[in-house]
Amino acid sequence: MKIEINENKKWQHSMTLKIILLAVMGLFLLIPLEMIKSIIRERQQNSEKVRQEIAFQWAARQTVSGPVLNIPVRIFPANKETEPYISVYHLMPETLIISGEVQPEKRHKSIYQAVVYNSELNLSGEFIVPEITSGQKNEILWKEAYFTLGISDNRGLKGSVAIKTDSMDIYAIPGLKDVQVFSSGITFPFSLTGLDKNIPFEIHLDLSGSEELKFTPVGKITRVSLSSPWNSPGFSGNFLPSSRTVNDSGFKADWLITNLNRSFPQIWSGI
Repeated sequence: MKIEINENKKWQHSMTLKIILLAVMGLFLLIPLEMIKSIIRERQQNSEKVRQEIAFQWAARQTVSGPVLNIPVRIFPANKETEPYISVYHLMPETLIISGEVQPEKRHKSIYQAVVYNSELNLSGEFIVPEITSGQKNEILWKEAYFTLGISDNRGLKGSVAIKTDSMDIYAIPGLKDVQVFSSGITFPFSLTGLDKNIPFEIHLDLSGSEELKFTPVGKITRVSLSSPWNSPGFSGNFLPSSRTVNDSGFKADWLITNLNRSFPQIWSGI
């Protein structure tokens, strides 16, 4: 009897048995944990679907690029057997000043929500038209010039859009005349005389979107100033604000970018 009792005590205090029991209990605990993770993944997927649906119905993330002045040039090759062709010179603004206010709001669907916004933006600045030379015999088609403004999702535009110069107001037409610079946006036909050297401009945009609002620093000097009652902004992109203020009443942020900070030139040509 004493021998059997001692063996039972040894069996109850076996380290191997304790490890096996702990492993079994851990496996049982993993079942509810995995069920919770599955619910979290499902909620995340549903939340992303809701954001995509609201963005599709409202407007997607917006990137505003431009304006850019485009001047077509007819090139006559030295080889007379080669047909003349059109090359378009894309001119960036000398200065670009963007100011605006962003009004966010939350849209709900079931238990999920997405953040959308309306913005009022003012773009102003100046173009300086340089002497255009191609190294070949050419004809500059001044009267066929046009401005383009890149908008990543045109559905966000509200009302008509015009570019104001010192001589006229030009209303935009849908789409882009060429997609060498932007993939989507609007076009402003603008007839030049060839004597225009300094062209000031101003554009007002009522633009809606969701989640993000970005700008491309196309100006030789680009200044951006934005304000909003949204008190938890996330600043992303290649350039952080040079100054910013964030408090309970919202935020105000300013950016300053020069052509030395970007990876594209002030003027270039494409076919």
